[in-house]
Amino acid sequence: MLEAAAKNGDERNVDLDLAIHHYRMAGERHPYDPVSYINIATIQTDRGNYPEAERVFSAISSVAESREKWFRMHSKWAEMQLKWAVSKDQAGEKAEVENHYLRSLDLFRQSKEIGHFDLNQEWLIQYTKALLMYARFLDSCNRFDDAREIFDQVRKLANWANNSKYTGFHVERARHYYSYARYLWFNRKPEEAAKAVKSSLGLYKSHQQIMKGKVNEAWRQGYKDAKEMDDFFINTGIGQQRKGLNN
Repeated sequence: MLEAAAKNGDERNVDLDLAIHHYRMAGERHPYDPVSYINIATIQTDRGNYPEAERVFSAISSVAESREKWFRMHSKWAEMQLKWAVSKDQAGEKAEVENHYLRSLDLFRQSKEIGHFDLNQEWLIQYTKALLMYARFLDSCNRFDDAREIFDQVRKLANWANNSKYTGFHVERARHYYSYARYLWFNRKPEEAAKAVKSSLGLYKSHQQIMKGKVNEAWRQGYKDAKEMDDFFINTGIGQQRKGLNN
């Protein structure tokens, strides 16, 4: 599989087809071992053939449950649903996107229950990132109240604050408030917009502190945008002596 991944075009597809063939043969010889089928589903996911990956994951779900602790099949299934959601979103098929996000979150929760991952850092980080992706999708639909409920769910997870270094929680919440500020501004609510962007700036600074100043270009651009909007409100006297919204 690794060799196939390093190739391009038709040659890579031939190698992947051959890999699927051999995994399928192995699965037929060992029907109660889910590894071969997990590999097939992973290949189909990488190919963007999400319906086929879904079919394979669904077919082996009950067999894989007893080995979830080691193979994390339901978490892999959840990751596939996330990629499917992003693909649908990029294609403009908004009506189907949310169902894939919700299915992903449900599968992550199943993985936790089956594999007893309540305090497992890898699971917590994966699940948190899925929640944050869903929240930002809700932002893109101007469903800001619903998005805030998702952010609140993250803050109820074990070790969420310590894991924020890996999940980018504060940055995603900062982006949420910046999007909300723009929405309020265009809907002629300048004072509320000023408060929202102040919250955005505060969250960007929190992330900077957590990372001990080691921030990336996406953070710099996001902070720059929020700072410019905040400076505009200060210079125009909008919402002076304001505090940010609850973070």
